[in-house]
Amino acid sequence: MIIETYSDKYSDDVSRLVELFYGEAISEYNGAFSREGMRSTIESLKAHHSQYCFLMIIDGKAEGIFAGLGMTPMGSDRLMFQELIWYVNPEYRSRGIKLYHEAERRLQSYGISAIIMAVMENSKTDKIKDFYTRLGYKQFEVHYIKDI
Repeated sequence: MIIETYSDKYSDDVSRLVELFYGEAISEYNGAFSREGMRSTIESLKAHHSQYCFLMIIDGKAEGIFAGLGMTPMGSDRLMFQELIWYVNPEYRSRGIKLYHEAERRLQSYGISAIIMAVMENSKTDKIKDFYTRLGYKQFEVHYIKDI
């Protein structure tokens, strides 16, 4: 297993991972997110923030992705990373923490001083929140969404 930043060599793999992520984590949000919107976000990420798109490569194929944006939020002078997607194919999930730790190490080398992780409310929410807590995260904000 190796960790690489995005390159077009893995474009099809990234599209596949985004589709799998959408089906597993996003599709239940009643149209708030679309496959096209997810693809557009990843295309933008690849074009402008590819150093923030980490891929877990196994046997020449991307089997996991951890990607987001580098930003300085309003009211802060710190460079932070906002995670947009962390997805690992189920058969490789036991290796996903290695992807995360390597991404964290590289982000720190880029001058990132904090990582913001999103938790979508679904059947896995408690498990994910417990996992992030074990990694040292603390909750700081909750969002709600309503179709109008």
